[in-house]
Amino acid sequence: MRPYSQITADERRVIQNMLYNGVSKKEMSEHLGRDRSTIFREFKRNKTKGYNYREAHKQASARRHTRLGKLYSNGTLRLIVCSLLIEKYSPAVISFYLKDSFPNEPEMHISYETIYRWIYDQKQAEGKPGLTQHLFTRRRNRQNRGLVYKKRGVSTGKRGIRERPLEADEKSEVGHPEGDLIVSAGSDAYMLTLVDRKIAHTWGLPVYSKDSEMVSRAVVEALGDLPDGFVKTITFDNGSEFSSYGIIERALVL
Repeated sequence: MRPYSQITADERRVIQNMLYNGVSKKEMSEHLGRDRSTIFREFKRNKTKGYNYREAHKQASARRHTRLGKLYSNGTLRLIVCSLLIEKYSPAVISFYLKDSFPNEPEMHISYETIYRWIYDQKQAEGKPGLTQHLFTRRRNRQNRGLVYKKRGVSTGKRGIRERPLEADEKSEVGHPEGDLIVSAGSDAYMLTLVDRKIAHTWGLPVYSKDSEMVSRAVVEALGDLPDGFVKTITFDNGSEFSSYGIIERALVL
């Protein structure tokens, strides 16, 4: 089975034709390469008196637009979000900026998850990369955030402590920082810290969320101006906030 994505209008037309020809839901799922539960859910959510693919697609689109309503209905909000995305600001930074800039205007507040969903919703509807090309990772498909949060304690490509070179363990060489994310008591403020094991030099940078892409940006920003080859390894714990370690590794050429 392929990774999950929203059912398209063309698929709904096929479902309608197969239904009227007496094809079972199991056979529909096999023909479309969909999980059987997806087909059952489609009928449960979008069936009216019978099953009309146009009506089904309209209902599904209406639900999706309701969830993402602010970005579809509020032109000013949409303009600001698009402009900041083009300037390479992450959805997490944009979400913080909106709340900070418009504290008494809830219609201008939106979560970074909603921004992500809207970006990928646009890509799916238009069939083009669109705004995804301005995201830090440039992923073509939205990563399942549930899977990211389940990765705690699971290898994400980072070098473990046991894989560090001897120079890092013995603190005999500079360029082997350890990273950590400090969370405030109210879990509403975050500070990234990087400490070189030999000289104990500390870099500190505030971040606006535990989003792994934002944390990766902060690490690259903190260490990116150092001479080439200065940073040799970085050690993090297995928190989901460091799950985009590959971005850091490529940016700093570790």
